Amino acid sequence: MKIVGYLVVGLALPMLLPYASAAELSAAQKREIIFECQQLVTDYAYYRDLRDADKFAELFTEGARMQARGHWNEGRQALRDHVNSEDESAPVLLDNFVVVGKYHDTFVLTDDG
Repeated sequence: MKIVGYLVVGLALPMLLPYASAAELSAAQKREIIFECQQLVTDYAYYRDLRDADKFAELFTEGARMQARGHWNEGRQALRDHVNSEDESAPVLLDNFVVVGKYHDTFVLTDDG
């Protein structure tokens, strides 16, 4: 799933960079933006897999919305609740499975990064 995340970020960032600022960005600034967005995608998968609800939720703005399994989760507390609602005792089968995911991410530069 990480490969898909990197692919999505890699394809989407060149389209987003022209909108990052009305001012011209240096090559170093563009690289920093790309790195930060890739790190967000990595952290998303890492904290989700660890079921660290607090660190997962902190990756989002307070007004974030995320759809999972057909249900919209709005705000950090709803995202925490979503991560905590997973049944950790459920068995995980690793043979003959298919994982399909579709991500539509929006990255926004805030005062916090």
